[in-house]
Formats: sequence, C-alpha cells, structure tokens
Amino acid sequence: LAAVLTCTTIFVVEARSVKNLEMFSGAYFVFTLKLERNRVYKTLVRGLICAFVAGPVVSLALVMYVARDRDPVNVGINLVWSQITGVALFCMSLYSLLRPVDDTEFYIWNEGMLRDVSFSRKWGTIISSGNDALYQTIIYAGLEALRGNRAPLEALCDGPASAQKLFEAMGLQQQQQQQQQQ
Repeated sequence: LAAVLTCTTIFVVEARSVKNLEMFSGAYFVFTLKLERNRVYKTLVRGLICAFVAGPVVSLALVMYVARDRDPVNVGINLVWSQITGVALFCMSLYSLLRPVDDTEFYIWNEGMLRDVSFSRKWGTIISSGNDALYQTIIYAGLEALRGNRAPLEALCDGPASAQKLFEAMGLQQQQQQQQQQ
C-alpha cells in the first residue's frame, strides 16, 4: 500500500506541473525515465525488493516451526502459493535487473521538446515492454534517421510533426547539419 501511495503521490506532483501527461505522450515518457532517479522512489523500490525476499523466507521459517509435525513439502507449496504475488514481483525485478538500460543520452536531450512528442503505441506494449524498451527503440530509430532512414522514427511517433519534434529533441538535427558541413 505504501508503494502505491508513494508512486501515486510522485505521479500527481508531476502531473500537476505538466499540461499533457497521457500514457502516449512524451511527458509521460520523461516522467517514467526520471522517476528511476528519484531518491524516494529508489528507496521505496529497494525496500520492496528486500521485503519480497525477506517476507517469504521469514514466513517459511515461521510456518515450518508452527507446522513442524506436518508434511514440509505441502506446507512449502501452500506458502509459495499464498505468496505468489511477491514471488512474481520478485521475478519481474530480477528480470528488469538482467536487462539494464543505459539512459545517459536521455539526460542531454531537450526535455521541453520531448514532452511535446506523441508516441504511436499500443496499450499492451506499455505493460509488456515498458518505457525502457521504448527508449532503446528511440535510440536505434534516431541512428537510422541520421543515416537517412527516417521511417523507424516516424513509425514510433503519432505523425510526421511529432517525429520531427523527437528528431530535434534528441539533438539529431544539429548532428545532421554537422555531418553535412563535413
């Protein structure tokens, strides 16, 4: 409950300062990438990971002590089944740790312009792959755009105007002009 309230509070504070915080907007994308550097959020996530690891271990020890006369396999299976949410969240946390994202480029982009971008995404991709994967896709599409192929960048955005904003927000227009001068 504390995790939900903290994330909701952080989201509400951010939403009040942004005019367009929709799931497909650049503002939401910026919010989610900056959230991972928020000290309160990082502390909360670390605490939850520790709780998800320690909770089942402590529960298992207590259940094994209380049910020492019963079959330990059945007790263990029942405990895991009752803690399935924690186990699932722990597995998701491990999975996200195994596929890190280097977001250093994001912090040199023009945040104001990026907030005005509108992405063309399906709801399922927001949940299944997240904004970390979108960030990586944007980086690859930006490289393709610098090579002259703007199709991947335009496919990510909701229209050519939005793709142009993203191109400029990433600083690619300046890089392209520098390449042309050389």
